[in-house]
Amino acid sequence: PESKVLYEAYTLKLAPDTRYSPDLARILPDNSIEFYEIKGRYTFAKALNKPKIAAAMFPHHRFFLASKTVNGWNVKQLMPE
Repeated sequence: PESKVLYEAYTLKLAPDTRYSPDLARILPDNSIEFYEIKGRYTFAKALNKPKIAAAMFPHHRFFLASKTVNGWNVKQLMPE
């Protein structure tokens, strides 16, 4: 079976008035879910706050930051802190 990729299909509640919708969700054949945040070549540190918080709050899922480079894509897993 192949994995399935969904665009902005999930919204995670981080706090009473704070939500985060990852750009992509990848559902793997074992039904585990990976979330991807896509950024351009220039990303401000503030833009990474919600993905990092989500990685810490939902450690049973894997979170990745994918950023465009001149040579393609750089994909880095965000580890729970």
